[in-house]
Amino acid sequence: MKTVSTANRIAMIMAGVAVALSVGFLRLRGVPILLGAGVVYLGTLAMLWPRRKPAKPVVLPEGVDKGAFSNAEKALAQATELLRNHATLSHGSEAALFTRMAKLVDRINTHLRGNPLHLTVIQRFIRHGLAHLIQMVTDYADLKRRALPEHQARLAQVLEQIEALVPMLEAIDRACIERDLASLEVSVEVMAQRTAPPEG
Repeated sequence: MKTVSTANRIAMIMAGVAVALSVGFLRLRGVPILLGAGVVYLGTLAMLWPRRKPAKPVVLPEGVDKGAFSNAEKALAQATELLRNHATLSHGSEAALFTRMAKLVDRINTHLRGNPLHLTVIQRFIRHGLAHLIQMVTDYADLKRRALPEHQARLAQVLEQIEALVPMLEAIDRACIERDLASLEVSVEVMAQRTAPPEG
């Protein structure tokens, strides 16, 4: 697959060739030649721009609900995209934090696709740990957008709470890599307990 930079270079070369041909053979000048070069450039870029290959459909074993599996897969993909978006809007260590979390959630999704029988425990992670994480990140982004100088301490506190979830995500990811269902269940349970709202 061609990279973005390669596609851009080829599109620029094609636009240059189009300009040379237009000047040499069609005697075009001014706006028409600029419009023509722009059309050639954008058209070439559109044809060569790298496209993500669609994920192969997962063959589910007997007993795994297709709808529940699809919903879990979608929730993990949406959370990954949200975290990536927050990373692009952040800087420094904050961007690195959201990028790290996005990679961990994406790997958990990859694990689910390779191990559909683990759906039940992954669903628990989505309902409790992941839902809480996404809510915290969303609240943090909203507060950061509206924050005044007196809000900086509160912002830092929320970010610390988000960072505290990373070791638990890493434990879940590690259990996924090792395909250790017992360890995965324990890690998800710990995260569910840590992110549960206080009683009363």
